[in-house]
Order: sequence, then structure tokens, then C-alpha cells
Amino acid sequence: MKSKIITLLIFALTLCSLVNAASFSLSANTFSFNFNSNSQTFTVTNTNTASLLNLEVPSSFQINGEDGYSVIFDITGDTSNINHSSSRTLSISPQSTIDYSKFNFQKTYSSSIILSNNLNSSDNQTITVNIVKSSLCNRGKVGYLNMDIELSNNGFLGGDDTIWYPTEEITAEINVESSSSDDIDDIIVTWGVYNKRTGEFLIDEEESDFDLDSRDDKLITVSFSIDPKDLDSSDNENDYIFFTKVYSDDLGEDSQCEYFTENIKIPQDSDFVIVSDINIPETVQCGENLIASFRLWNIGDSDQEDISVSIFNKDIPEIKNGRIITVGDLDSFDSSKESVEFEIPKNLTEGNYILEFRVFDEDNELFENDEDKQSVFLKSFKIQGSCEIPKSVLLSATLASESIAGQELTVKTTVKNTGLGDTTYVIQIPASSYESWATLKSDTSTTVSLKSGESKDINVVLLPNKKSVGDHDFSIQAIYGNLETTSTVKLTIEKPKSIFSNINGFSLGGLGDNWFIWIVAILNIVLVVLIVVIAIKIAKK
Repeated sequence: MKSKIITLLIFALTLCSLVNAASFSLSANTFSFNFNSNSQTFTVTNTNTASLLNLEVPSSFQINGEDGYSVIFDITGDTSNINHSSSRTLSISPQSTIDYSKFNFQKTYSSSIILSNNLNSSDNQTITVNIVKSSLCNRGKVGYLNMDIELSNNGFLGGDDTIWYPTEEITAEINVESSSSDDIDDIIVTWGVYNKRTGEFLIDEEESDFDLDSRDDKLITVSFSIDPKDLDSSDNENDYIFFTKVYSDDLGEDSQCEYFTENIKIPQDSDFVIVSDINIPETVQCGENLIASFRLWNIGDSDQEDISVSIFNKDIPEIKNGRIITVGDLDSFDSSKESVEFEIPKNLTEGNYILEFRVFDEDNELFENDEDKQSVFLKSFKIQGSCEIPKSVLLSATLASESIAGQELTVKTTVKNTGLGDTTYVIQIPASSYESWATLKSDTSTTVSLKSGESKDINVVLLPNKKSVGDHDFSIQAIYGNLETTSTVKLTIEKPKSIFSNINGFSLGGLGDNWFIWIVAILNIVLVVLIVVIAIKIAKK
């Protein structure tokens, strides 16, 4: 008895499977219409080996485009009494020419149609018909205009030329060429970034029109960045394309039109928060307060908690250790407007400065993207006006030669800029510091310009007079702005050395610079003595 019940169940299941099994097959079940397709066909095959197939097929259906526009399609072909194991061909055609300008570029517009066995409505199959605008030109690429595009990523977040993090500066060089033997006038170039999924433009720009002579070309360079506010967490990082389109407004897009597209990746890292829209004055005066405003964007696909930002510059006292701003929580693709204010000291050196913005997570670690680039952003500004730059000098004087009365001596003076900025010094020797005991052989005034920390040596030459033996104070001054610094060195002037003062250590050098004259005089004296001695000896004889 039990075996009979099992047999009946298997038989019942087999019948159900036969009832539910499709009795026909299709050669294709997805069809796409674009510029190159006006009609498409497919075959229906009766897979039931025992009976005829009569197919229920809608005679028409429609696909809706933008702004209320719709395309009506007809399905034609004989679908009755299809013999077992036989096939019939059906056609799908639009009732009128499709106006592709009513459809967004690379967005798919669809309609689904059910084909069913008229004896069993559950015995059915579904086909999908799509309209895909595959060209930016309304009639596809036509004419003699050509383009060559080069993309460059100038950012620092680690993306390459086709991977763009929001706020990175991107440059596109668009070279438009004409291969026509005739001139083409009123050429317009449009360009931008497009979301294929939504059919919306993140950027859509148009350049001024221009003319091209026969076989001429023109280079157009544009720079831009992706604004985080144009992105959404529901977007996929691969949804985007960069596009350019060139056409003649004079001859018409249907006659002269060319386009270019490049797939672009806009990453959505798990955890990444960036700074954008940094707004600070271009120039700030010393003594003023600087106000910096900026926006934080969570461009990762995870919500963030306890975010903080540090604003840093090593030369500005208030932020040299980093001014911390507590931001708090930020949901994925949400933003927060922040600002900071600090004083520019009066004693800073005028010049260019950089503010550094560092973004930290809840663990007080810098955010880092998938390219191993940290969330650090820089903004430059200029400090100029009302700055009181500290000026200072280190002035030293040392004797650099022998100091003997009647002989020139050298005093080496070192001037070092110990202030914070470039400074010009006037080095002077007061007459009162030497005129009573020496003559100055150098200039009384010398001007030197030194950068901060730079130094220079100046040699001063004096000729002590013969009565200057003893100690003397010699002074030198450095004058810079309304400031003055004086350095004094004590000089001991010695007596000139006698020829016979140290007979054992006698040397020609001891005779001074006139040693030759002394030798001649001594020889003359010796010669006279010899003559006298000889004369006396002769006289005695």
C-alpha cells in the first residue's frame, strides 16, 4: 500500500512539472535599440512535441523617455498554429523614428512584454526591450570633426588620471581637429562629468564657439574638480564618465558631430573624511585676527563619530602646536561647516605662509584612504603690512695682527644678523675711538645686508703713531634702522723692537721693513773703521 502511494505522488509531481514547463522557447529575450538599430527579430520555437502552439503576444507597447516623450513599438509576425518542433519569426519595430535627444546618455529605458500560450497563461516567457542612447550626438558620430583628449590628475589624494577623489584638481586638454577640405564655422565644445546611473550631470560646461580652417586644429584646456555635494551614498564609484562633445552650430549637429567618453572612478572608501571649501583672506596684516572657514565632508560609505580637526603652522604662536576643533559625528556623505580664528603676531616676518588642516578619527588617528594618503590639506596665504620684525646684531672685534707703534695693525670685525628678517647694517668707526693715537687706513663707513642668521667679516686697518705705546680702547658701531650696537676691543700698542735689544736672537726681521738700509749703514761704519785702522798702521811705519 505504501509503495502505491509513493508511486502516485511521483506521478502527480511529474504531471505538475509537465503542466508548468514552458512549451516554447525564444531565440533571445532582451533587445536594445540605439542609433544603429531600427528593427529587431527573434524566433519562437514550439518545444511541445504533441500539440500546436498558439501564442498570445501584445501587438504594441511603449517605452517612456524624458519630459513625457514615448516611443510606441509594434510586434509583428504570425503566432498561431505553430507546429510542434517548428519556429516562427517575430519583429519588434518602432512606429516612428526614435528621437534620441529625449533620452539621457547611457541611461537604459525599458519595457517588459509577456508572451504566453493561449491555452495556459502560466505557460509564458518575458522579453525586455531597451532604449539606450549610446551617443552624445543625436545622430551618432558624423562629419569631419575629431578630438584627442588627455586627462591629468593634479591632486594629492592618490588617485591617477582616471581615479578622482572629490576636490582634486583635474585638467583636460581637448584638441579639436578638422579633417575637412572646407572650413567649419561656429564649432562648439561641451564637456563635463556624467552619472550613467541617474542620467544627471555633475559638471556640464560649454566653451565659446570658434572656427576651424581646412585641416586645422585648436587646443582647449579646462580645469575642474568634483564637488562632494554632487555625490550620493547610493552612487557606485564606477557610475561616472568624463565626456566631451564637439559639433558645428552652423552646419548642424546632424551634419558635424563627434564625442569622446572616458570611464571615471570616483572612490568611496569605507572611512575617509576630507576638508574642502577652505576660505581664508589672501593677505593678512600683522596684528590682525585671521578667520579661516572650511567644510568637512565624509565621503566614505560609513558614518563617523568623534571627528576632530587640527589647524597648524609652526611659525604662528597660537597654532604652532595645532589648534584642535571638535566636530563630532558625521554621517556618510554628510558635511559640516567649521571655522577657526587666531591672531597674527606683530613680530612675524612678511611673506607666504601655509595653513595645514589635519582630520582625525575617533581614535585620534589621521584618516587615510585606500591609496594610503592621509587626510591632510594645505592652504596658502600672505602676511604683509604692519609687521614689526625683530632686528638684532652680534658685533665682535678682535686683533688680527701685531700691534706695534708706527706699524699698521688689523682689527677683524664680525657682523652677524641675529634678527628674524633681512637687515641692512651700516658699520661705522667713530673718530673718537682712534684719532688721539692712530690713523684710520680703512673706510670710516661700510654697508652690509645680511639674511637672518648670516654673518660677514670686515677688516679695519689702523696705523698707530710712534707715541701710542700703551693700552687703547677701539670701538666699532653697527647702525640698523633706529637701533645701534657698539663693540669695543682693548688694544695694547708695543714699542718698536731695537736692533740690538736681543743680540743673541738678532735677525734681519728684527730690523723691521727698513732692514736693508740698516745693513748698508752698518757696512759703511765698518768700512770707515777699517780705513781708519789701516791709515793708522801706515802712519806708524
